[in-house]
Amino acid sequence: MILLTECVVLAIAGVLIWHASRVEGWGFVMVFWGGGMAVGLLREWTVVHFTPLYSYGDFFLQLGGIPLIMAVFWSNFAYVALRWSENILGSAFITRERTDEHHPLVFLVMAVISMAVEAYASQFHMINWEAEPVLTLWGGTPAIVPFGYGAMGLLFLIAFRAVWRRWQDRLEVALSWLILLSPVIILVQLGFLLVVKALLGLLFGSPPELA
Repeated sequence: MILLTECVVLAIAGVLIWHASRVEGWGFVMVFWGGGMAVGLLREWTVVHFTPLYSYGDFFLQLGGIPLIMAVFWSNFAYVALRWSENILGSAFITRERTDEHHPLVFLVMAVISMAVEAYASQFHMINWEAEPVLTLWGGTPAIVPFGYGAMGLLFLIAFRAVWRRWQDRLEVALSWLILLSPVIILVQLGFLLVVKALLGLLFGSPPELA
């Protein structure tokens, strides 16, 4: 089942990349999925090796204990959230001067995606939760997970929008800046999770630590 899941994720990435190339062009694809690769692999490596949140099951394709599909995982879902928010609002996220109305929709779409993905991953032991959650949802998944997905999708899209609007005519510079911003995105997202868990701890009587 894990190998099938890896193949499906890669196939989905192929479809989304094809769609993005037709709608936005290959330069967009290079920066979006290239930056997403840096964010995805670095974030999961940081979480697995420096926090007691979770570990992964027996994936076939791994690099340093991180499933290689994580190279496209976050950018895949961020692209879906981007398109859903644009379709619902009827306005472009990248080109508009103000995008405040997109932010809650992106967050919500990512949170909804997490409910399906994490339920599936937990059921087939693709992810092993090691944290002591304040509150659990499906399959022992901590209640902070939808917040984590929402924050990651939103932070990545905000960062991408900033570099793309500034350097879309210099793709290598745009990609370099997005990669350089990866640690900032990850630290802000993990810090946000810490705050959410602390608030849940105050509400449900659990200590405010991340794990």
